[in-house]
Amino acid sequence: MSSDKCLYEAYETLPCGIIVFSTDKDIELLYANKYYYDNFSDGNKNLLNIYENDKILLKTDVNKMGISELLRREYNFFVNGESKCASILITFFNENNFLGVISDITECYTKLNETQEEKRRFEEALCRTNNIVFESDGLARNAKLYIPSKNGSGFDVMSMAGGEDRLTVENLHPNDRESFFKRICNPAEKTLALRMKLKNDNDWKWYRIDRQFEFDGEGNPVRMFGIINDIDKEKTHEKELQQKLEIDSELKIYNRNAAVSKINEYLSKQTGKNKSALLVLDIDDFKNINDTYGHLYGDAVIAMVAEKLRELAEHCGIVGRYGGDEFFVFLEDMKRNEIIDTADKILHNIASLRVAGDSCITCSIGIAMSDMFDIAPKYKDMFEKADKALYSVKRNGKAQWRTYDENTMGGDMGGHAIDYETEDNSADEELLKSRDLTKVFIELSAGEKTSDAAMYKIIRYIAEKFSINWFQIMQVNCTEDLVTIKYEWCSESDFRNNAGRSGYYVHSDIMRFRESFEKNPIFVITPESTAGFSPKFQREFEKNMKYSVVYIANITANDTFYMFVCTRFDKNDKWKDDEALELNAATKLMSMYVSQADRETDNERRYREMVDFERKTGLYSMPKFYEQLGRLRKIAAENDEEVAIIHTDFHQFIKFNRKFGLEAGDNMLISFANSIQRNDDPEHSIATHIDSTDIFISAKRTPKGDRSFMEAVDRVNKDFCNAQNKIYKGANIILKSGIYILKRNDTGGDALDWAVMAKNAVKDFNESFCAVYEE
Repeated sequence: MSSDKCLYEAYETLPCGIIVFSTDKDIELLYANKYYYDNFSDGNKNLLNIYENDKILLKTDVNKMGISELLRREYNFFVNGESKCASILITFFNENNFLGVISDITECYTKLNETQEEKRRFEEALCRTNNIVFESDGLARNAKLYIPSKNGSGFDVMSMAGGEDRLTVENLHPNDRESFFKRICNPAEKTLALRMKLKNDNDWKWYRIDRQFEFDGEGNPVRMFGIINDIDKEKTHEKELQQKLEIDSELKIYNRNAAVSKINEYLSKQTGKNKSALLVLDIDDFKNINDTYGHLYGDAVIAMVAEKLRELAEHCGIVGRYGGDEFFVFLEDMKRNEIIDTADKILHNIASLRVAGDSCITCSIGIAMSDMFDIAPKYKDMFEKADKALYSVKRNGKAQWRTYDENTMGGDMGGHAIDYETEDNSADEELLKSRDLTKVFIELSAGEKTSDAAMYKIIRYIAEKFSINWFQIMQVNCTEDLVTIKYEWCSESDFRNNAGRSGYYVHSDIMRFRESFEKNPIFVITPESTAGFSPKFQREFEKNMKYSVVYIANITANDTFYMFVCTRFDKNDKWKDDEALELNAATKLMSMYVSQADRETDNERRYREMVDFERKTGLYSMPKFYEQLGRLRKIAAENDEEVAIIHTDFHQFIKFNRKFGLEAGDNMLISFANSIQRNDDPEHSIATHIDSTDIFISAKRTPKGDRSFMEAVDRVNKDFCNAQNKIYKGANIILKSGIYILKRNDTGGDALDWAVMAKNAVKDFNESFCAVYEE
């Protein structure tokens, strides 16, 4: 090698390892430069210092090389107790020996491994989440979406490039496309929600896009990345909450505020070609119905009238309850003869309703049409005229409709309906200053149609007299541990009235309150007075600490008492002893009024049972089911038990009805309800049937962790189906049950959703089954 001395000297100056080696022995080094010895040899001067396994690979590789070939391979060196990864470029040095150029790629290799590991973790995280990760250029022209697969084993990629999984404008809902392209590349719009249909989606779903941007030196977005969240359930829940705020839960029509808002929204967009009408109506002689049959029966009459109005106008307008027995119907885009025809139908359909004694229910209607105004009217303008027309009907025979006519009615005619926006506060000043509360209460309640209206008038008077901002009257049933908000009033306009809501409480809390009130009718929140109450009431007390609150109750020998919660929002406006004593005297009298209003007649008791139980199956009505669910949860908490929600329906029940008839379908539902009642203990189980469906919902108390009840449910379902299949040959009746175990803070509505999810997750079945929701 002396002839190559100059070449070797040049090798010594290179910043990489240079070796000449032979494979005849154990890869003997014939030459190595200083860089190799300093960085790769680990003191081994004669042999190539790579791993033994790599030596075998190296020999195999070079023996296959052609004379003019270049071979690049990666081998591992062990240097100073650590492994190094090196890239070796190999070629023939002469006929029998090889030349190798060695580069240290340990850092690059480490980074590659880290990148691959990050990629692996990224892919694993994608598979475990429902979120979609995306990236694109700043103009969203080269977008790429990583979508988790449904089976959780990988993810799919959608891109703006060609191919089967191409992301196109067709993936965007038509109503959201313009907004998407306008906002997607705007960094000021951090998030946007829209409907899309991505891979694995069968229908349009709501998604929220959260984005981050990278900018160039001039501040222009060059890259966009972020997460797309499936918010379809969230949107559905928002819609449900909105409906709860807008829809009367019992009557299934809009409450006054929601209806007025929607009417004004429609009128604001109305053009000269549209014609609309507002019908204001009330039930004739409704006070006589209440006085004769009781308030619960009166509530049932109101519900029946609301149902008739909803049936007539749900596809052509807005139905709302004004208050009491007064309703209004707004008809959209109708001709005059169609409006009149609708008014006639309302009169006829309501007259078809009957009360006890077979006498019919009638109503009176006042009508205002939008075309009688020179400019686009608002709800208030139309209501004023419709109300005057209604008043005219009331004075002239009732049970008919009348349209407003300026020429025949005159502009000075007064209306009859109560305007709840401007409550009548014109009570006699001398009377309100009186300390004879009995006289005041009688005068305030005189002339009111209902006991509720009288009570709210009294409550407003007491609230003003004692500077109360928030007033609640609660009925406390010590036997059932049931607390019901009978009346609630607040000085703030956006207050949501919770009157009628019930809840079951820990028995020890109820008795602690009772014992305290037996000693002193006035209960003030202090660390000493609240000691020993359950965490639920402790949270309630803590919330009330930011106000000035006093609880008052006068205990009698009965198992039920009324608790008054009187709140001043100004924490510094403390209750003085003489104020509390005077307020206690007022609440004693109010308790008498409330108890009288609560006293049921035989008719009221009968109609309450009609409200609490479904007519067809005899199971609980849905509101009563939710009330009883609270009872089960309370008892379960006291006994360290769990409550299971069971959602059951029939497979392809519509096909059964078509084949065997609706009567057979009704008989099937009734039979299944009877089966539930026979096999359930009312102390541990409750059930309801959703009217006009084949859906049954049950709730059961069960020991924690004990799932044996599922076998019982499954057995009852299968026995029922086997018996019915013998009656209805070829019916193939199957019952599907989804089960969810309630957690502490779960709502009944969410639990039903999860129970349905558990049931729907079962795709292949040929007989009845039970499926439990597992997170």
